[in-house]
Amino acid sequence: FRTWIARLAAALAARDLRLLRVDVGDRGDVRLVRRRDPRVRVQALLPFFSVGRDATPLVANDSLWWAVTVLAASGDYPLAAHVGADASDGDDLSSMRHAGTAVVNAATGAVRLIAAPEPDADIRAWYARFPRLATRAEALDSSIAAVLPVPYDAATAQARVYAEYGPRGARTLPARRVQAAEFADSGPTNHAASAFVVAGAGRAATAAVSFPVVTVTDRVAGVIVATGGAVPRTTWIAAPEPGPRWADLLDSTAVDAPGAVGGAPTGEPTGGRATQSTLDGGLHAVPTAAGLLFTRAHYAAAPDGRPTLVGVTAVLGDRVVRGPTLRALFDSATAEGDGAPRPTRPLTGEQRVAAARGFYDDARRALQRGDWSAFGRALDAIGRALAAPP
Repeated sequence: FRTWIARLAAALAARDLRLLRVDVGDRGDVRLVRRRDPRVRVQALLPFFSVGRDATPLVANDSLWWAVTVLAASGDYPLAAHVGADASDGDDLSSMRHAGTAVVNAATGAVRLIAAPEPDADIRAWYARFPRLATRAEALDSSIAAVLPVPYDAATAQARVYAEYGPRGARTLPARRVQAAEFADSGPTNHAASAFVVAGAGRAATAAVSFPVVTVTDRVAGVIVATGGAVPRTTWIAAPEPGPRWADLLDSTAVDAPGAVGGAPTGEPTGGRATQSTLDGGLHAVPTAAGLLFTRAHYAAAPDGRPTLVGVTAVLGDRVVRGPTLRALFDSATAEGDGAPRPTRPLTGEQRVAAARGFYDDARRALQRGDWSAFGRALDAIGRALAAPP
């Protein structure tokens, strides 16, 4: 944008002659950003792909980045059922695959496409057509790769299809559905997942979302967990049978539910809603080593209209507890046990095999890129998963 002829061309293209009066001085790196929205920039660069609905902010080193999910989606895939990409929109797609994640530098606007770990033939063809377009996650700065968000749109579609049809080769339909977690007592919403962070031995903390799945009898069958990071993954975690009823969980976690251990939020009497402005948040399901943890926040409307957190209710097994914050609940649970860790149920054989398969995939990827340290950690993890620890 330094030369006068460049400014003239930009002014004519933008139909704004004020650009001619811009004084750039002696700087040679001045640029005109015509597409400021990260999603618009990515879509202009990748017109043969589709972009996700959201741009997620990431902080890596000293820079701010925007992450946008890139999808290979089509409504014309033959001999395939048409489903919506989200529980409440009208999109009608018959094919959707995760094509990668685009990161946009918030300062310079530079765009980098991080390739999907397991692209199909169509996506690989676009990578081959534009070889400088995509970057492997292994070649990225580890600080950026570790904080990559969950490909939410692809995970949502995958969760809905899995809940409806079950795994490949299933002989009978499971007759299940993905239950919206956000404001679940008022029907499905745009964001049906519960967001949290997962971390394991030798692994950096990674963003994750869970989709609760309920049966036609309204019982929780399990959760579908999608994780982000350099290698996004989706996992099915089954709940012990028979699972709790979703309606019962909503009733037991309501702000006016009687008999909850610990009393109502902020010390108000249990057995009746304290004020009309006290509202229940969404019911969220998060997998833990001790089973599925269901949490629900309670809010009060401030005079300026902004919600204020007044308490949290948690359900683990048959135990219902309340407190001012979720952290306070865990602190009190640790104090009750004198700091001793609570026993967890041993893993089932199916859970051990599923965990070992995940670590085996990690070992194969580490072997392909020659990372022997990561290969050894994955091999040790396979041994632990197939051995005896709960």
